[in-house]
Amino acid sequence: MDKKVAEFVKSCSDCNVFVDKKTKEPIKPHRVPEKCWETVAVDLFGPMPSSKHVVVVQDLASRYPAAKLVTSTKADKVIPALTEIYETYGNPDVQISDNGPPFNSSQMQNFAKTKDIKLQKSPPLHPSSNPVETFMRPLGKAMKVNWASQRQTPHLATNLPPAAMIFRHGQRLDFPRRHATDEEMSRVREADQKKKMENESKVNGSKYRKKSHFIIGDNVLIRNYNKSRKFDTLFLQEAFKIIDMNREGNIVTVQQEGSGLTLCRHPDDLKPSKSRPDNREEKQECM
Repeated sequence: MDKKVAEFVKSCSDCNVFVDKKTKEPIKPHRVPEKCWETVAVDLFGPMPSSKHVVVVQDLASRYPAAKLVTSTKADKVIPALTEIYETYGNPDVQISDNGPPFNSSQMQNFAKTKDIKLQKSPPLHPSSNPVETFMRPLGKAMKVNWASQRQTPHLATNLPPAAMIFRHGQRLDFPRRHATDEEMSRVREADQKKKMENESKVNGSKYRKKSHFIIGDNVLIRNYNKSRKFDTLFLQEAFKIIDMNREGNIVTVQQEGSGLTLCRHPDDLKPSKSRPDNREEKQECM
């Protein structure tokens, strides 16, 4: 009897939406690029007290940050800011961003096409998938001090100032110049990649990291990001069906039956939709 009660509660759809997942997906660190400014991550910081936002671009190899203030997060304001940054440092090969506006706009697609930049999306509502997000925390502090000092301070991952890696012969600033040799650049990349792999092994070794095995056609519940009250459900009550997944498996496209609402989510924000056991076959056998 106890076992049947436990199974009933476990499969209860009403209970399921109030219970959070016990595990998260294993982490997949981004590969350290061979060249500086080859791959960049882009995001928006703000709003600031002035209601403005900051377009932040960070190089994945050197961690060098560049930023521009914008009066709006619309594509017609963000794209000129990116243009100015890329005219200063060069066009990257790959631009990583989330899939929200303005990065999912047709204007951004056209901008990338004219610059020959490959757009790579990170999962929506999953900040840890976008490398620049780790820079957002110190950015708030950096906005209060000299911005140049952030670029001239050795980064924990590389032990070299970001500016020393981007500008191989140094910059003419008030700070002491720091040159990065070919040997240092090679050593830094190897050490950086090693740290990433060690961290990946450590984090993914936890019992709280487990890969989900969703497939197209599965019915799932999606996390409720509009939760405003203590007793609101953690997951939306109506189930969605998985209709597509990217090759890496970190962006899952789901669709709600009936309304046709289509969303993209990280597997961390999905859980299997469970319903109460169907006893119809058992009843038929008893008859």
